[in-house]
Parts: sequence; C-alpha cells; structure tokens
Amino acid sequence: MCLTAPSVCLARTDISPADSTDRVVLQEITVKATPVIRKADGNSYLPLAVKKQASTSGLDLLNRMQLPRISVNLLTGTVNLTGGGEVMLCINGVEATSAEITALRPDDIVRIELHDRPGVKYSGADAVIDYITRSRDSGGNLSAEGMNALGNGKWATIDNVSARYNYGTSSLALTAGMFGLHRDNWIRDYEERWNYPDGTVTRREEGLPVSVGMMGVDVAMNYTLRRDGKYFLNLRASLTRNDVPDKEEGDRHTMLHTSASETVTEIYEHTQERDMAPSVGVRFRHNLGDSRWITAGLSGLISRSKSHHVYTESVDGRPVTDVVSDASGRRYSISGEAYYEARCGASHFTAGLRHQQSRTTNDYSGMETARVILERSHSEVFGEYDVRFFAWTLLANLKVERLYTKQGDVTAEKFAPAPSVSIGWEPVRDVRFGYDVSLARKHPPLSSMNDVEQTIQPGMVRRGNPGLKSFKVVDRRFTAGYFHRVVSADLALGYRREYRPVMTTTVYDGHRFVIGYDNQGSFSELRGELDLILRPWSEHLSVSLSPSLSRYFSHGNGYSHVRNIFHLGVNVDFNYGHWIFNGSVMTGAANSMYGEEIIREKDMNMLLAGYKGAKWSVQAGVFNAFMRKYWMKSENMSALTPYVSNAHCNKNAYAVVKFSVSLDFGSKGPDCDPGFPDVPLHDPNSGIMDGLK
Repeated sequence: MCLTAPSVCLARTDISPADSTDRVVLQEITVKATPVIRKADGNSYLPLAVKKQASTSGLDLLNRMQLPRISVNLLTGTVNLTGGGEVMLCINGVEATSAEITALRPDDIVRIELHDRPGVKYSGADAVIDYITRSRDSGGNLSAEGMNALGNGKWATIDNVSARYNYGTSSLALTAGMFGLHRDNWIRDYEERWNYPDGTVTRREEGLPVSVGMMGVDVAMNYTLRRDGKYFLNLRASLTRNDVPDKEEGDRHTMLHTSASETVTEIYEHTQERDMAPSVGVRFRHNLGDSRWITAGLSGLISRSKSHHVYTESVDGRPVTDVVSDASGRRYSISGEAYYEARCGASHFTAGLRHQQSRTTNDYSGMETARVILERSHSEVFGEYDVRFFAWTLLANLKVERLYTKQGDVTAEKFAPAPSVSIGWEPVRDVRFGYDVSLARKHPPLSSMNDVEQTIQPGMVRRGNPGLKSFKVVDRRFTAGYFHRVVSADLALGYRREYRPVMTTTVYDGHRFVIGYDNQGSFSELRGELDLILRPWSEHLSVSLSPSLSRYFSHGNGYSHVRNIFHLGVNVDFNYGHWIFNGSVMTGAANSMYGEEIIREKDMNMLLAGYKGAKWSVQAGVFNAFMRKYWMKSENMSALTPYVSNAHCNKNAYAVVKFSVSLDFGSKGPDCDPGFPDVPLHDPNSGIMDGLK
C-alpha cells in the first residue's frame, strides 16, 4: 500500500472483511482525501482524519462522510436509503442498534463499509453499513451524547450512554439509547369520496389540534472474546421497547361534513401502542488456516405488542358511534446459520445454510374477538463466489429458499431459487462502472395475513387474507462512479419489478366498504439518482447534493396508476480547528408510492454549529429553520373510496442543543485486529393488524 498526498493510492483493492491478514488499519497516517476501496458488493471508505476529529459519534461520522444513497437524520437517530429499503447497521459484522452506532468513538473507527449490493451473508437487507473498529487489550471508556430540541408546543430528545472495558482478549460493552418526540399541534384534514353503486357521498373533515408522541429505548450488552487471526466469539443480549401513547398516524380530532346530511359530526380517534422485544445471540468464527473460515450463529427473539384503538362520533355533544378494539401479539422467533468461506488468490467462495422459525399469536377483542396463530419458516441454502481479474470484479450467488406459512387449516409452501450477479469494471483509477441483477421472493406482511377484521369507522373495515402468496421480485441496476479529492460523483439507474405483489384492494360487499389485501398484477419502479460531492476547500468544506427521480407503475386487479416523485437531499459539512458546522436538507423517507397509495412528506432541515474539544463537544442550532408548516400527505386512488389526507402542524421549528463527553480510564494497550464479521437477522414485528384509517 502506498500513501500519497493529497490522495491515497491502495495497491490492493481486493481486501475482504473476512480476511484478518489483509485488514487496513490507518493509525499514525494523516489521510488527505477519503480513499475508496471498490468491491463487488459495495465500497469501503477510510474516513478522513479531520472528519473523525470533527465527529462526536459513529452516527455523526457517517453523516459527515456523505456516503452515496445514505441519508442520516440526527434528530431521530435513523439511517435511511434515499431510494427506500431496509438498512442494516453492523459493528465488525455483528448487527447493531442505532444507539450502539452512536456510542462508537470516531477515533476507534478504521473504516465504514457500505454494502449496497449485499451478498448472501446479509440476506434480507437492501443495504448494509458495517463499522470496522480497532480493539484494545486494556483500559476502557465512558461516553455520553445527548441532543435535545424544543419548539412551540413540541420537543424531541435523543440520548445515548455507553461503557466499554477491555481486558486482554476480552471486551465488554454496554450501551443504552433513548428517543422521544412530542407535539401538541398535530392536525389532520381529509377529503374523501365513497362511491356506492347508486350514488356518491363526499366527506370532508376539518382537523383540530391533537397531541402525538412516542418514547423508545434500546439497551444492549456485548461480550467479545478474540484471538487475533484464530477465532472470534460474540455474545449479545439486547432489549428494544417502544411506547406510543398517542400515535401520529392514528390520532385525529375532526369535524365531518358530508353531502348526504347537513349534520356536522365530531370525530375523535385515538391509538395507543406499546411493544417490547428482548433478544439474545451467540456468534463464533474460527480460522481453519490456509485462508479458510467457518462461522456459526444462533439467536432468539421474543416480541410482545399491544394496541388500544378508540373511534367515536358525536353530534351536538351526544355520542352516536363508539368503536373500541384491543389487540395483543406475541412472536417467538429463533434463527441459526452456518457457513464456510475460503479464499484463493483474488477469489473468495462462501457456502452455507440459514433457517428462521417463528410462531405468532395475536389476540383481538372489542368489536371483533379472535385469536390468530401464524407459523412461518424461512430456510436457505446458499453459495457465493466473487473474484477480481484485472480491472473487473464479479460477484455471483445462488440461494434456494423454502418459504412456509400456516394459519389454521391454510398452509402455503414455496421452493424458489434466488440468484444474483454483480459485475464491476474499473477502466482507470477512480472510475468505476457496475451492473447487477437479482431475483428474490418476498413473504406477505404478517399483519395482512391475519384472518380477522378491524373496524375503521362505520361503513368501513379492514380485513386480512390468509391465502396470500409469496411473490417474485427482480432488481436491475446500472451504476457509474468517479472519485477525486475535489469532486466525486455516483450515478445509479435502477428498475425494480414485483410480480403478483401483495397490495391493498377495496370492495363493496353490499353494506360496507372492505379494505383488504390480494396478490395484484405487478408493481414497478424506475429510478435514477445522482450523488455529487464537492470539496472546494480541501478537507475543511464538503457539499453533497443528492437529486433523484422515481417513476412508479402500479397495475392491480382492475386499476392502473403511474406517478413520479422527486427527491433532493443537501448536506454541507465544515470544520476548521475545533469549530464545526453541519447543515442538511433531508427528504422524508416516507416519500413513495405503493399499490394505490402515494405518500409525500415536506423536506426537513437541520443546522448545527459548535466547538469540538478532545474529550467533549457542545453544539447549538435549529431544526426546520424558517419552516412555517410541516406536512405529510397521503393520497389513495381507489375507485371506490379515494381520499387525500393532509396531516400538518404549524410553527415546526425547534431550537437544538447537542453535547457529548468521552472519558478514558485505565491504560490503553496497543491496537488489535478488529475481529471477524458476522451477521444475525431478526424481524421484531409481531404482525398485529390495525383499524387505522
């Protein structure tokens, strides 16, 4: 490896996170431009020294590095793909929570790997962000970070604390994170039509303010035992708890005007939810020698969910309709995997198997009483081969999946292949082209398969469908990238098509409208996105622009819709000495279309400036500066019950204060091998079906 200023040249570009002998650990070197290690399944990024110095946590560093297709919302502590999809966060290959990522010390981060074409080890994720960190054999660290925002009738907070102790080849880490949000001026307006066989009724709801909010806690403990180059053992226990006393998507207070009556009806809807999910897991990786490894893991999760829903209608203060429903769910899940890896020169081979088994029990009471027991299993046998030859990279894998579900007397079983191929070409240094195509099968959501009904409002219910089938998904994408110390650009053109997907459907059964689910015709998305990064002042200033355009094609059983949605993200990062600044415009992750529904959300923004010392930092700023009104609109294009919902709140600006502190104790030993990566997968959803509008 040769390092040159102002850029970095890496002679090897086939570095594997599985190969401990090829790890890149930059310690005493000042890197002047972020080097990118191109790989078949994504890229590895070595962060600038000044980016580490300006960052207060692992999440803050990810935001300042401005990686393509990645959007970070510091106020909520979430990481999203700009094009939608599931993002998995990992630390040294082990799946981690946002709180654990926030607890990472930037100085301990060797590199960040973005797998935007995840291989077989990351089954189920659309992208994987893996933090490769250095370990120590003595000493420890205590750290805390908090960000609190206050506005007119609203507040938000995200706080994290962590402790780590290292002793020889062992380390123990404890992390805890809390997120809270409250606003008391949430208003929802509706414009709706109910098209009966013999006429149409228009419904208009004028919204009144209600309070909405939620609190969430993530706690995790990790014990790691390692012997550099020989084995890696990870024991993990975690607990996630969310308490939603007033659900943003399910609370409203409105005055209803209809064309069928001159009477004004007062509507009040309230939803309260709570869930808790403890999990445990063990991972072991052993080096067999001769560039061969074997990995095994086992993990289990218990998910418990409760929901309380109230819907009332009143005329002149007198109740005329009262709908109350309660639901509780329990989901027990266990998953295990084992795989073998071998490297020979520039090629790498992986083969293994994975199995996940779950049993879900949901109880409903109130207007409808039912117990639903759903059993589901997902088994995979997989193989993967990647190789680099001259300027080309190839990643090819094949999975054979068995999907099985059972609910009462209804069972479904499907065996399906799931191949994928990724090809990369780097004709000259810092220029890369890529093409990838994949075939997968998707399970229907648990909530849509429940054989129950939930009343939405008088004359309208939601009904599950236990006969839903899994469906095929084909993804194709072309990418082109250019990296330079002054300007970098990444272009992606993608096309995704779902065959017989599960989408909502609306029917009239003679006396009410039924919102249900069915395997529809097809759904497609044609997407183009550009990530452009400018560095006009060396490492002190960088500006990221991320425009994208999606065109959706939805063909159902009796309908066809085509719509466009445009996104634009902006991120400005500045540092000079101890002074730091970051400003961003974040396109809402909710902006999308599926089936007959379109969701749009107003862009949010954040400005933060402050001082970063060696062990502490303090920043202040504003969230949603100059925003008079925040809104989220959803449009349903059903032929029978089309509607437009406009949820909004006025004066949505927050004053923000952020602080961090990091204290070392004990003597620090030398840096050690960061360990072997491994990935557990879990779905914490218990599958309760709601009666929300």
